[in-house]
Amino acid sequence: MTIAYIPNDPVSGTPSRQITPSPDRAAPKVGFAVAGLPVEQVYGPDSKEYAAWTAREAALSAINAYEACAGALKAWQGTPPRMTLPLNTDAGQDVNAYYDRASLSFFESPIAGKTFYSGASQDTVAHETGHAILDALRPDLWDAAMIEVSAFHEGFGDCIALMTALSDQQNRLAILKNDPKLANANPVETLVEALAAAVAAAFGPTINAALPRHCRNDFRWLLPTQLPADGPGTVLINEMHSLGQLLGGTFYRTIVGIFLRTKQDEAGLWQATKVAMWLLVNAVLRAPVKPRYFQSVGVNMLALDAAAYKGANSPDIRAAYNHHGIDVGSSTLLTPQQPLGPVAAGFAASGDTPLGSGGDRDLATLLGAPAGSTTNYRRVEFGARAVAVASIDRAVDIGSLDPRLAGAVAVAPQEAFVGESGGSAALLGAVDSGASISAEVRSFVETLLRRDDIAFDAPPAAAKKRAPRKPKGTGAVATPGTKTHAVTAGVTGSAPQLRRIAFACGCRHRP
Repeated sequence: MTIAYIPNDPVSGTPSRQITPSPDRAAPKVGFAVAGLPVEQVYGPDSKEYAAWTAREAALSAINAYEACAGALKAWQGTPPRMTLPLNTDAGQDVNAYYDRASLSFFESPIAGKTFYSGASQDTVAHETGHAILDALRPDLWDAAMIEVSAFHEGFGDCIALMTALSDQQNRLAILKNDPKLANANPVETLVEALAAAVAAAFGPTINAALPRHCRNDFRWLLPTQLPADGPGTVLINEMHSLGQLLGGTFYRTIVGIFLRTKQDEAGLWQATKVAMWLLVNAVLRAPVKPRYFQSVGVNMLALDAAAYKGANSPDIRAAYNHHGIDVGSSTLLTPQQPLGPVAAGFAASGDTPLGSGGDRDLATLLGAPAGSTTNYRRVEFGARAVAVASIDRAVDIGSLDPRLAGAVAVAPQEAFVGESGGSAALLGAVDSGASISAEVRSFVETLLRRDDIAFDAPPAAAKKRAPRKPKGTGAVATPGTKTHAVTAGVTGSAPQLRRIAFACGCRHRP
C-alpha cells in the first residue's frame, strides 16, 4: 500500500509523491508510538488522515536522517531513559505543535473556512522532533533559564527540519537545478510555511510568526535585551523562535560553505550537510552552558573541526558565524587560567571527579558560587585531549518581577572547563560571572511574563480545546493551551521554582 507524502512543507511548492510508508524502527533503535493511524491509503492533502500519516513519516525521516549524520541516538529523555516516544497526530484544536517530554503533539484548527493541520508539514514535525533529539542529548538545557539557550533549542529544531529536507535526494536535485551555487532563497531553507500562513490568516500579517522562518537569512546578533520586544517577521526580536534563526543561519551557511568548497552536486550537498550536523551535534555535547550560548557552541565547533578534520571546515564555520555577527575563535577555549591543585586520581580515565576537595573549594570560590553549592562534572573530549565541564546551579530570585512569582526562583547553570596543565588541575578558558548569569535569568523571565508564557492558575492541558485568542501586539500568537513554563512547588525547605513544561511552536504575546 502507499500513502501521499510531501517531503517538505505543504506550502513549499514541493510536489506530493506516493510512497510506501517507512517501517517502524525496531529495538534497539529509538522510535515512535503512533496511536489510531487511519487505513493505509492515499488521502487528500487537506485531510486529517493525510496529516496523521505525514506526521508519522516526517518524524521517522527526521530521526533516520539525524542518525545518518550524527550516529545512533541511544534513548529519548526520561527516567529511566525510554526507547519509544508517543506521537499524537491530532491532539486537539490549536495553531501549534509542541514537544513536552511526554510526547510530540500536533493539532488542527479551523481557520477561514479551512482546517489547518500542523502535523501535515514535514518541517513542523521535524522541528518538534529536533526538540526531542536535543533533549535526549542535553537534558540539562531544558530548565536553563536563559534566552539564548531556549533560542538555541528552537534553532536546533530548525536545523533538524533543514537536514531532514536535505536528506531527500529529489529535494537536493530540485534546488540545485534552480540555483547551483545556493545563492538565493529556496523551498528547503524556508521553513514552516503552512504554520506561518495559518498564523497570518488567524491573527494578521504583522505577527512575527506570520512569515516563514529562513535558514538563509541576514539577521545579525545583538544582546537580546537590545532587540525589539515585538515586530513583524522581517526583523529579529527578543523571542526564542525569532532569535533561533541565528542558529539556523549559521548552520545553513556552514553547509553551503563546505558544499562550495567540495563536490558541487547533490551527493556533495548531502555530504556537506552530514559534516555540518556532526560538528554541530558534537559541539552541543561539549559546549558549556553560557549566556552567550550561540558563541559557546560555535567555538566548540571550531575546536572539534581542528581535532577531527584538521581545521578543514573552520573557515566555513567562522564565515557563517561572522555573517550573523557572532564572533567565534577556539584559540583560548582550553587555555589554562587559574590553578586548582592536584588532579584527582582517575581524571584522565573518567573525568567525573577531576579535583580533590581543595580544588573543588578553589573552583567554587573562583566561580563565586553560593555556600553549600554542589559542583557536578561531565567528561568531554577534543581529539585525544580529555577535559571536564564543571557545573554549578545558580538559583536566581525572581519574586520581584511579578507578584505571582513571590518567593520563586529560576535556575541556570554556571559552567566552565577544567583540565590538566603541567600535571596539575586548572580552570580553562573564560568564565561568566554569577552576576551576569543572574541578569540573564531575570531578563529571560521578563520575556516570559511579557508573552504570557507562564502557567500560574491551571495546567496547560486544561485549555487545549479552546479557540485561540487574538493578541493585541505584533509579537506572536497567544494560543491558550501551550504555555511553556510553570511554577512548581519546592521540596521541603526550598523555594518554588520556575520550570519548563514544553517547547511549543506558537510564539506568544500577552493578550
